[in-house]
Amino acid sequence: MKRLLLPALALLLGACAQNPATGDIDFVMMSEYEEMGLGKKGHQVIVEDYGVYADPALQQYIEAVGKKLVQHSHRSNIEYHFTILDTQTVNAFALPGGYIYITRGMLAHLNSEAELAAVLGHEIGHVTARHAVRQYSSSAAFAVGATLLPGMGAGIGQSLVQQMTKAISLGYGREHELESDRLSVEYLARAGYDPQAMSRIIRLLENQETLETEIAKQEGREPHTYHGVYATHPGNDERDDELDKQAQRLTQRDVVEGRDEFLAHIDKLSYGRDSSSGVVKDGVLYHAAYGLAVTLPPGWKAAPMPDVFVAQSPDRAVLLTLNRLNSSYGSAPSLMQKILGNNDENIPLPVSINGLPASVYALEDAKFAVYKSAADVAVVLALRAETSSDLAEHAEEGDRAINSVRALTESEYRLFKPHAVKLLTTTPGLTYAELARDSVLGKHAENLLRLLNGAYPDGEPSAGQTIKIIE
Repeated sequence: MKRLLLPALALLLGACAQNPATGDIDFVMMSEYEEMGLGKKGHQVIVEDYGVYADPALQQYIEAVGKKLVQHSHRSNIEYHFTILDTQTVNAFALPGGYIYITRGMLAHLNSEAELAAVLGHEIGHVTARHAVRQYSSSAAFAVGATLLPGMGAGIGQSLVQQMTKAISLGYGREHELESDRLSVEYLARAGYDPQAMSRIIRLLENQETLETEIAKQEGREPHTYHGVYATHPGNDERDDELDKQAQRLTQRDVVEGRDEFLAHIDKLSYGRDSSSGVVKDGVLYHAAYGLAVTLPPGWKAAPMPDVFVAQSPDRAVLLTLNRLNSSYGSAPSLMQKILGNNDENIPLPVSINGLPASVYALEDAKFAVYKSAADVAVVLALRAETSSDLAEHAEEGDRAINSVRALTESEYRLFKPHAVKLLTTTPGLTYAELARDSVLGKHAENLLRLLNGAYPDGEPSAGQTIKIIE
């Protein structure tokens, strides 16, 4: 045991390094070069999953604000990459090595350059403090223990591996989030921004979570709340008090707020769901990227995602998914064989479903249909269940969905006209309730408009104020 422990201890001690942001000695098992490589690989996955929002002027603006903060950070020596992701999700996050992301959904909810800088500064803080590397190293230590200490038994070794997996999947913890909060406030002050903007961001995300939870409850679905940077943090009062005290110490005269400039840059920003994930209207899924329409079973709850459309039966026993296959299209049967494996006894025969070349393949607990869509891509509709009895119970509904798939008509493509942010200068007496009456945001428009303009839950615009509406 001693002979095994000593090399392991030497390995762990050799992995200690000074943290560039805090000056503390951290345990890390990744060089800076390896960190950059990991971030680069991760970037390719993120871009493929979410897509990049195409607005060169806005992208240039985000990069300029980000790089201004980087100059005042603890790791200004590395190259940073700032990317706007094309998703309505309110989120921002960072990968190792300086890869930083902010969604168009997050941008729509910000109201000044200082607030943008606060979000980017928090992400830069994760990079400068090497949080991802420290988390990875902590997880890797579990793996070292499981590998080098076989005498501890298989049960404990498996437990160590499970802890490592859990540490990776949970994201950043309380300590790292507070550290990034403090670093963001520091970088804001150094760059001349209002350091109080960090506290406003936290309140914005609290309000977004409150409103989204309320709307989801009314609609009978799970809430789509912010799960990135602020998912694991201490009590909000404690967090706000600590940040306010730090910001007050660092606030200088003539700080930059940059409200008008920021709003000008997000004028006409796309808002809401990207058509690449499909639009559901009156029980029909319209998917412009695939050129297909699918009639969903009555009562099934839809949950469009960046790379796949998902609907669930009311009893949650069966999932219906629709997604593009990342494979060159051959014949429907040959493609199905590639997916499910060769089985000469059950080779599906090609069929035509509403004029689309297709192939249907049934398993004990799943049923698949592959279509060559009007957009000339291979698309698979799958029904999956935990048990064969669950699938059998919903077989009729599933078959109707499979046989409902058809090409979109020209008029149906018009459903995908995107909504966008529009700036409006308010007149005396104008209220959010008045604006909500003609809003495309639907029955929750009044509260959504308040949230977008930093006025939730009961604020009203003042005369002559520039606010955001959605058209």
